[in-house]
Amino acid sequence: MVTGTLYLKIHYHNNTEKEITGFLFPGNYYTLIEIYKPGTQPYPVIENGGHPGYRKLSFTAGETGDMLIKLKPLKNDFNYINPFFIPENRFIYYEIHKTGLKSDIQLYGLVLSGVLLMMILFMVTNYIINHKQEFLYNALYSLCMFLLIFLNSTLSRTNSPFSKLYFSYFDFFLLVTGTIFYITFTRKFLNTKNDYELIDKIFKYGERFVLLLLGIYTYLHFFTSTFLPQYFLEIIMKILILVIGIVFISLAFKHKKRLFNYLAAGNAMLILFSVISLFLLLLKIRPVNIFYSSLFYYNTGIVFELAFFLMGLNYKNRSEIISGIKEQEA
Repeated sequence: MVTGTLYLKIHYHNNTEKEITGFLFPGNYYTLIEIYKPGTQPYPVIENGGHPGYRKLSFTAGETGDMLIKLKPLKNDFNYINPFFIPENRFIYYEIHKTGLKSDIQLYGLVLSGVLLMMILFMVTNYIINHKQEFLYNALYSLCMFLLIFLNSTLSRTNSPFSKLYFSYFDFFLLVTGTIFYITFTRKFLNTKNDYELIDKIFKYGERFVLLLLGIYTYLHFFTSTFLPQYFLEIIMKILILVIGIVFISLAFKHKKRLFNYLAAGNAMLILFSVISLFLLLLKIRPVNIFYSSLFYYNTGIVFELAFFLMGLNYKNRSEIISGIKEQEA
């Protein structure tokens, strides 16, 4: 139904003796909202009163009838239809309640964003001091994950043009772009170009393949009216990201080196928490509190993964410093 046009027929009746003005809200994430009220000729109500995602309506005293709401959904798979009417004098209180009060998962996301921001600053500082590219690429990967968690926490239940772009395209763009930086970081971290030639080739072609899939995804989103090809491509790319994590774990078992262990531990944490998140989604468990939320476990997995990567970078940096000192002494 994402690519279709939806029509809602709603009966209204103003049983008071005065005109009522307010805002109709059909539900989040629609690219088009048009309302048609009866008259000599149907006319569209498209005014939003400065509030994107809403449509301003007025009902004269005693007015009754049926109105038709035309909706074009945003390209995502978590939309809903939930129409209701907010009187104009109550709208500011509704907005404060909707966007001002943060849920537990939003607050948790903001806390994790702060943790990730500290990690990013630490890695950028190390890159400036040491000029080691693995710190830079890990910082870029962490930046993508920071934006993913931070924007999920701040844009939830908002209807701005940017939030619509984010939830239809940009969130997945950040995930895939972060994966590309993550592969590049791994190549620099393990020095695959010199030490593991075959692995380096696999990762290099893997980067290009992921970039190609992202280009196809972008074309499908912005230049076609379809949704299912884009939806299935997104699933394929997420499976590919999962496979990359499993490959790192298997490499750690094969090579049995400490640097591989840090990568394997980080990937194992992300996979573990992602499986719990997927389990909650498949069972359609209602998030009665934060510990039943799939987003809680996925975000936690990201932070644990990056923490292990950071420990690996510190270990490698310390080992190279010790090795350099020994070389100077020799």
